[in-house]
Amino acid sequence: MLKTVLVLACCVGILALPLVFDGPYFLQTMILIVFFAYMSCSWNILGGLAGQVSLGHSAFAGIGAYTSTLAFMYLGLSPWFGMIAGGLIAGLFALGIGCACFRLKGTYFTLSTIAFGAVLRIFVLANNSICGLQTRGAQGLIVPLKGNMPSVMQFAGKTPYYYLIVVMTGMVILLTIFIRNSKVGYLLSAIKANQDAAASLGVNVVAYKQLANFTSAFLTALGGTFYAQFILYIDPNRIFGLDFALEFVLIAIIGGQSATLGPVLGAFILVPISDVVRAVLGGTYPGLHVALYGAAMMAIIMFMPQGLIKPLGHLGGLFAKQRKATSTT
Repeated sequence: MLKTVLVLACCVGILALPLVFDGPYFLQTMILIVFFAYMSCSWNILGGLAGQVSLGHSAFAGIGAYTSTLAFMYLGLSPWFGMIAGGLIAGLFALGIGCACFRLKGTYFTLSTIAFGAVLRIFVLANNSICGLQTRGAQGLIVPLKGNMPSVMQFAGKTPYYYLIVVMTGMVILLTIFIRNSKVGYLLSAIKANQDAAASLGVNVVAYKQLANFTSAFLTALGGTFYAQFILYIDPNRIFGLDFALEFVLIAIIGGQSATLGPVLGAFILVPISDVVRAVLGGTYPGLHVALYGAAMMAIIMFMPQGLIKPLGHLGGLFAKQRKATSTT
């Protein structure tokens, strides 16, 4: 009961934030926090539920961003539809990587995702056009500004973007809960625990890995479209960069891969810290926030391997027991 009340209170608080704090900087920060929570939750479907560590998910975000933006610029297709096309293309690429690597054991899949992201970034940087559509190579793409037009995912203020990414994050959390509690979730858990044992019991290991792989890549590409429409600029070095992908992974690991809301907790802790470090020391020590992420990840793995959400859950349980004991006396 207490857990349900706390979750409902958090939901109400998140929805009410723009009504209480309407400053542009605050909203910008909150949008980025929830955005990284969304991306990390999307990654966690593959990395957390299936136990397949991908370090190249930024490639799927880039595919989503470029697909929807190019379709918008040259074909007049609304990003609402372009994001679906980008998600499907990203999912097909993910299936291709999985076909080549999921039949092998070890870190082949992880290494392949790193290579895929690097190759895709170099390809975009080196070519000014893709399929005859001008991408401007290393200069990146400027998303055409149409003003306050919700039909093309552009709004006059930041508040609609905030609610949009909150809804997207809520949907991916509900999807994660559904998968975790379904037959697919139990089979993915078995594959994560012991792939050989699951296969010996008749589980089609490759098929279920591919299902998680496609779903995770599809959702990540949707987030890439949102990012492009919110920032209104696509920097290929950023959106295809390894550091961008590492942020999704580290947020999930530090928050807690085993818990559905672990990535959300990680985003609310790490993104503000990253913003402060970039603002204070970014010009003098570029990339320091990634080093801090790495140090935090090593500390979490050593002392709290299940993430920060586990000890918080224990504290909540102790509080509930103390409250129950007090009420009975």
